[in-house]
Amino acid sequence: MNTKESLEIAEKLAKDQPGQKTEFISTHRSFLVSLAAVERVQRTECILSDGSSVPVSRNAYKSVNEAFIRYYMEHGDMWKMRIPLITKYLEEYGYQNALLEKQVQEVQNIYLTMRGWRHDYHNHLQAMKAYVKMGEYDRLRNI
Repeated sequence: MNTKESLEIAEKLAKDQPGQKTEFISTHRSFLVSLAAVERVQRTECILSDGSSVPVSRNAYKSVNEAFIRYYMEHGDMWKMRIPLITKYLEEYGYQNALLEKQVQEVQNIYLTMRGWRHDYHNHLQAMKAYVKMGEYDRLRNI
């Protein structure tokens, strides 16, 4: 059977027995998925290598995710197929991270500039206050 075909069976899906190794896992009440076809596991669905998705129940999420990780740890050569996806994700993450760092730097520069203005403004006010207190109004006009 290829990944585009589906198989309908009118029987209960048996739960995996402890210690039983299988390449199929039940993701939901009516879904059994080949782990070889799973691209990634999300909270509410499994994305398959052909782009389609199947639902993942709340109760099944943990066991599906663990089985997915275990399967790909045992079949390490399968990760080679995933390297372009991982590389693309890391590049996007790196780009977003660089943008955030640039924005943080810009905000810090604005903050430092405003701090400098505040410092200068405070010094001018102190000087003006001192000149008024000493009665030196001519020096006050030259500030």
